[in-house]
Formats: sequence, structure tokens, C-alpha cells
Amino acid sequence: LWDWDIRTNAVYLSPRWKAMLGYKDEEFPNLFQAWRARVHPDDIEKILQDIEISRLSPEIPLKNMCRLRHKEGHWIWVLERGQAICDENGKAVRMVGFQTDISDIKALENELRASKQQFDLFMQHMPYMVAIKDEFYRSVYSNPVKDAFLNKPAAGTTAIENTGKKAGQQINALCDRAVKEGKAEEVIKYEQNGREHVFRAVAFAIPQGDGKVYTGVIYIDISKQYRDEHEIRKLQQVLEKSPVSIIITDVDGNMEYVNPWFCHLTGYPQEEAIGQNPKILQSGYTSQNEYKSMWNTVSRGEVWSGIFKNLKKNGEAY
Repeated sequence: LWDWDIRTNAVYLSPRWKAMLGYKDEEFPNLFQAWRARVHPDDIEKILQDIEISRLSPEIPLKNMCRLRHKEGHWIWVLERGQAICDENGKAVRMVGFQTDISDIKALENELRASKQQFDLFMQHMPYMVAIKDEFYRSVYSNPVKDAFLNKPAAGTTAIENTGKKAGQQINALCDRAVKEGKAEEVIKYEQNGREHVFRAVAFAIPQGDGKVYTGVIYIDISKQYRDEHEIRKLQQVLEKSPVSIIITDVDGNMEYVNPWFCHLTGYPQEEAIGQNPKILQSGYTSQNEYKSMWNTVSRGEVWSGIFKNLKKNGEAY
């Protein structure tokens, strides 16, 4: 409790008020200047303004947060609340109020602010789009992503509104699974500006304190990987169906891949051929100099062409 007589400038500061600053009652003088001297320099102007406003307009209560210097030298945050008391002419003659130590609250507030700054910084540099949806799967948050492949979901909108019916329904179904199972994952195709995008969506449940369950969704653009894999699958089909014996070796000449026609031609099943050196096919007909010439040529990245006489697994020459 504090009480300020505006007419005489006399101040009363309760023992509990002084104890907040680490002082005993007799250690701290009941003087306005004693209080003022302990207000943080960055806060003094604002609180004096608030006091003056409340004094001149008694209907406006005083409410201010400022820092006061503790006896031990550190600063504590306090909430100052007060009210002007007027005489019969409506002139403020006293101000009475309370001071509350809110240092722990301010510390938590600063911690939360720092955490939010780190969160925003993390999300700003996150290379994937992240969205948080409420229990109705409406967007409540989305991070800023440069060159985003999805329409940035506006607050309150649904996936169907942002990506269209087909992809939106898939995302909603994914969120359904995440709520039930805790986590779910899906590969979804989505068309934007006439171009097809493929993305991996990972959804996870975010339980709220009030019993509601929100969902977080991470969208990872895998369009390039999808197209590359599609091309690889087409190439693999060509290799698998080719009526020509095809061998791929490592730099030491050990076979890493043989196609089905190789197995058909030589009699070696794939599991026996992989890891072996093509020397298992040698018949002795081709000279070592010719083999050496071949390896020197392909090692330079050039094309070698020639004729071998090899042996199948059963010893038959071809």
C-alpha cells in the first residue's frame, strides 16, 4: 500500500511495500523523492506522466509497470495501481494505490518473447511449409516460405479452399488419421499454375489444454525427386526388358547390376553374378592386352567396341 498527500507531498509507504525492495520499515524514508530515486531511468518519465494524467483526470485510474531498484542492487518489476481522491470541488488531493511484485511474470514474459523470437526465426528459415490447423482443420498459422509450392493458407481457411477439392480432401483425411493415430504421412499431388507438384505431407496431433486437438502439417516438395525417380523407373524398365546383355560394374570391375537377359544368356542368376568380376566369363580366347585396352578406354570416359568369346555357367561358349 502507498498513500500520497498531494497537498503536503507527504507519502506513506507500508512495511510490505518497503519489504518488496528488501528494506525494513525504518530503513526506507516515507518520501516521494526516495521512491522516485529508485525508479529505473528508462521508466521514470512514463510513470510520472501516468501519475499526472490520473491527478488531473481523477476518473482515469493509475496503472503502470515499472522497475524499482532493490536494496541489493538488482531491479524488480512492479505493477503500480492507484486512484486519485478529490475534495468537494473535484480537485485531486490524495492518491492511494497498491504495488505488486510482477518480476516472475515479467521474467516469464521475456522468456516467452525470446522463445517466440527463436520460433519465428526457425520458421522463417524452415525450407518447408508448415501449417497449424484447429479442430475443424482451419489454418491458424503458416510460416513464410520463399517460392512456396502451395498457396499460403490464410487464417481461417481450409485445405480445400487453398489447394482445391482433391488435394484438400486428401490433406483433411491425413489430419483425421493424425488425430486418431498421433502421426500420419501421405504423398499428394497438387496442380498450381498449370504445373503438377508432388509433396510429402507429414501431419501430427497437437493436443490443446482444453481437450481440443490441433494438427500440424509439414509440406515437403518432392516434385523433382518424383520426376527423377519416374525417369529412373522408365530407364530401369528399358534395362529390364532389353534383349541385350547389360552389365554395370564399379571402378574395380565388380558387377553391381546385371539385367535379366544377361542371366538368361549366361545361366548365372542375378544373386550369383552381383559382386563377381566379369572374369568369370572369360574363355581364354580374348588376350589380356585386349582386356587392358578395353579398361583403359572406358576409364578415360570413351566408348570401346569389340568382340568377346565368353563362357556360360555350364561351360558353353558364346
